[in-house]
Amino acid sequence: AECESPSTVLCAFYFARIFGIADKLDVSPLFETPKALEGASRFFDVMFENAEYREAVRRRGRLAVQTGFSDAGRFMGQITAVLAIERLHGHLARAMERHGLTDVEVLIFDTHGESAGRGAHPASFEDRAYYVMSPWSRKQFADRGLRLRHEVSFQGGDGYIHFQTPELSLATVTRLVEADVAWPDKAQGDELYERTNFVFDFFRRLGAYHGTMLDDRSYHRALGSFAQGLLNDTGSRKSRRQFDVAGGEVHQIRRIRAIPHNAMLQQLGYPVNVVAGFGSAIKGEEDRFAELYTQSDRLRRLTAL
Repeated sequence: AECESPSTVLCAFYFARIFGIADKLDVSPLFETPKALEGASRFFDVMFENAEYREAVRRRGRLAVQTGFSDAGRFMGQITAVLAIERLHGHLARAMERHGLTDVEVLIFDTHGESAGRGAHPASFEDRAYYVMSPWSRKQFADRGLRLRHEVSFQGGDGYIHFQTPELSLATVTRLVEADVAWPDKAQGDELYERTNFVFDFFRRLGAYHGTMLDDRSYHRALGSFAQGLLNDTGSRKSRRQFDVAGGEVHQIRRIRAIPHNAMLQQLGYPVNVVAGFGSAIKGEEDRFAELYTQSDRLRRLTAL
């Protein structure tokens, strides 16, 4: 589940060693909350400074982490979350180089689903592959000699539609392999990474918009009072999480799981976690944004949502 403290990972390794399975197990922290994503740099440094952890990773030959798009997109806004996850990739690559862990494989598993609200790009499989793991991110690992294994999930309707027949399965896997081969050509000179001041301001404003929206009680009431009645019951999981506190003490948005949350926004006709906040984020910088849009493959892929 969501991991916000390096002690969680170290405790898991400790118990794995006690049970004699440390060499057979990958302990893979999931970065999905704003706190976890924003504190990733310090998280990795604390974890990698532990000599026994580094030795355990070397024995295993692999360091595994997960990044989640569902809850991150719900709390930060999908575009903000994607940029935060991309930033985490850079932190991880630099931290591994800094702590001498360039001799192990890096496994990054992206948990995302079939909708734009959960990090699945609606255009093509190339867009989908580069949306969750950008060419810039891949280059951070390649430039440091780190072996990267990138895994993604196909959940819900994805798991049926794209793998329904052998022919569809072959086509799906082929598109993903093509994207995995072609990324170096996409990683050269994207203007998004040259204009750091503008991108930081855009990122900060967009994140602030979604933070303000999450504090707006009317947003919680809109989804928590009647909107769940718009959905059919599906699967075995309840649409609301269970908490050990009174209902009034927990924001409705935190009680509702990511999938029904996104479904309700779609039923209401306004998927705010995907499209809201752009006006606020580029206010006064419209011309610069338009210019950068024409020059940056990454920005066009982000805004295509």
